[in-house]
Amino acid sequence: MWKPYVRFSSFCSGVRAVHSASAHASYLTREKECLLWGMESRKGEISDRREAANRWKEIAEMETGLSPLDTPAGRARHDACVQVRLFLPLPNMVFDGMAKAEIRDALTALVMELGLDSTDVMWSLHKGVPGGSEKKQRDQNLHLHISYRPRNDEGHKHRI
Repeated sequence: MWKPYVRFSSFCSGVRAVHSASAHASYLTREKECLLWGMESRKGEISDRREAANRWKEIAEMETGLSPLDTPAGRARHDACVQVRLFLPLPNMVFDGMAKAEIRDALTALVMELGLDSTDVMWSLHKGVPGGSEKKQRDQNLHLHISYRPRNDEGHKHRI
């Protein structure tokens, strides 16, 4: 029986924050492994890879104090959290027989049901490209990445 396992990590501010947030968005949307991805921002839906990376760069600049915040409350500080990352392994055949539009709708609904209360949420479905000589025999490793900004529309941050 399949048991869900969620790996949680949070990427918080520092000197590398701006580059790392943008690089992570590029990693999540790379064509080699990414099957589908989506991003909702306070500015609306983002569907371009470069635009998503640029939005995460903007967020990192705001959270680390390099530019003003785009929310009414709160303020950036040196230990501000730029991005929270979730990782969810999925059964390889969970989307068998479904069209891409159906899969996108299902994943968007799943992410919305998490109730992240965030101005920016990004998800990416990866197939898990096998690597190394030993791993070449392995089937795909379907998994979902979810990254979100832990600041809501009012500017307040949540704590987990």
